[in-house]
Parts: sequence; C-alpha cells; structure tokens
Amino acid sequence: MKQEGAMSAKMRKLRKSGSSQSAEDGIVVSQREFSSVAIFQRYTEKVLAFQQEVDKVAPFRLEVDATTKLTDEMKRQVFIKLRDENYMASLRLEGFSVDSDDAPVTLEALRSKYVR
Repeated sequence: MKQEGAMSAKMRKLRKSGSSQSAEDGIVVSQREFSSVAIFQRYTEKVLAFQQEVDKVAPFRLEVDATTKLTDEMKRQVFIKLRDENYMASLRLEGFSVDSDDAPVTLEALRSKYVR
C-alpha cells in the first residue's frame, strides 16, 4: 500500500514536469518525445497506406499495351523538347546568347551553353 502511494506521488511529479512514465518498465518519456513519435507513426501509416494503393494499381499498369506505352513515350519526348525550347527562349529574352547548337540534356548543361 505504501509502495502504491509512493508510485502515484512519483507519477504526479512526472506529470507536472511534462513527462510520463510507464509503471511496468520504468521508462520516462518527455511530452516532446512522445509527440515526435506520434507524428512519425502517423507519417509511417500514411506512407504504408499510399504504398498499398500503389501496389493495388501496379498489376493494371503491367497490362497496358505497347501502343499506349509508345504514345506515352512520344508525349514525354515532345514535352521535353518543348520544355527545352521554352527555356532557351526565356534565356534569350533575358539577354543570353547561344554558344552551341547541341541539344541540352540537363539544366546545368543548358546553362553552360549560354553566356551573358
């Protein structure tokens, strides 16, 4: 009985200091650590739920025919070409001039072909 009273007094003291303790294992955890763990667990649950949704759709993506894949690849190539042309045009508007006619592959390569 005396031990239970001492334990409850200790718990009240921990609550006042912003910490909590598990009576079974004697681990003291601050409120900040507890909320960090809770945030991480919610994030992990969201990631797992998203991964499950992706896993549900994955088999259907494998069944896409070759024509659709070819169309998607052509759209991607056209988008890349338009993006590069648009970026070159915007650089020209800013006063840059072309050093080379090679097609740029990355943003760094594109910037290296222009000088002010």
